Amino acid sequence: MVRLNVRDVDAQGCEEILALALEGILAKRPGIVAAIGEHELNTVNQAVYEAVNLELDEWQKANIQYVTGLSIKLQEKAEEYARWEQSVEPQKEYTTVRIIKDSIKKFILAFLAGAVLAAAFIAFRYIMSDKLEDAGELKNRFGIRVIAQIPKVHKKRVWVGIDRLFARMGGLTLYERDALTLKRVAAQSVKAELAALENSVIDDGIAKKPEFCGTKGKDSASGSPASKKVRVVFTGHATPEEIESFLSAAEWEKSYGIKCVPNILNDPSAVSAIMDADYVVLVEKQGGSTCAEIERELEALFAWKKKVLGFIVTDVDAVP
Repeated sequence: MVRLNVRDVDAQGCEEILALALEGILAKRPGIVAAIGEHELNTVNQAVYEAVNLELDEWQKANIQYVTGLSIKLQEKAEEYARWEQSVEPQKEYTTVRIIKDSIKKFILAFLAGAVLAAAFIAFRYIMSDKLEDAGELKNRFGIRVIAQIPKVHKKRVWVGIDRLFARMGGLTLYERDALTLKRVAAQSVKAELAALENSVIDDGIAKKPEFCGTKGKDSASGSPASKKVRVVFTGHATPEEIESFLSAAEWEKSYGIKCVPNILNDPSAVSAIMDADYVVLVEKQGGSTCAEIERELEALFAWKKKVLGFIVTDVDAVP
């Protein structure tokens, strides 16, 4: 028995192959008979059928869709390429040098825009801020003169030349190197103010010595006439250390009792010292004190019937 299995793309191809195989066997019959003897050649079963691969069908459908989508994309890219070929060529040649120049130009423009915005923000903050930025505001707002302005001395500056240039462009007249001299001048101004008050002419032109607050006609311990020592208190929003530094820079006569007390709005112990004083000098910080706080200080001093000689403003902007 000879068994033949044939697989082809369709049934007709299989039948053709089987027919050719049968013809070949018949052609070899004489040799087969001589080898094995007489015999009969019968076809027992001959069946032809077709097998269908369903997965192959799905795979083919997916490939057809992919090919269709790829064809559409290729068509779109071909149209874009055609439009690009027909477009006008750019006038600028984007070389490395030109790119660097354009980048530098944009950086400069961005820097200038940032500087303008920063200046506008600083100006808006300066306008809206209640902090003391100019000593002249005190005279205009409260009607009390500014005795002295003490410049702020920076310990170290990185760009001294640039700071000096901008300071002069801003119209600053004080110099940091004159800080110690200005402290002494401020002390002399305070003493001159006190001397002027002692020699003032009041009550219809009759010269009198002022009766300082807190003095008595007789000394309680010795019975001698009361001392004429004038007690002056320095207070304000400047720190006690800063006020002491100012006071130590000047020589005070023995006829003056000079005392530094903390801020009257924050320290209860300062109130009793103020009540024993004859005169008060307010020491305020530029950029640190606020006009609202200074107004509260003056309201308290006026309520206590205290004479305010004037303001001394520290940390004033100055030329390095």
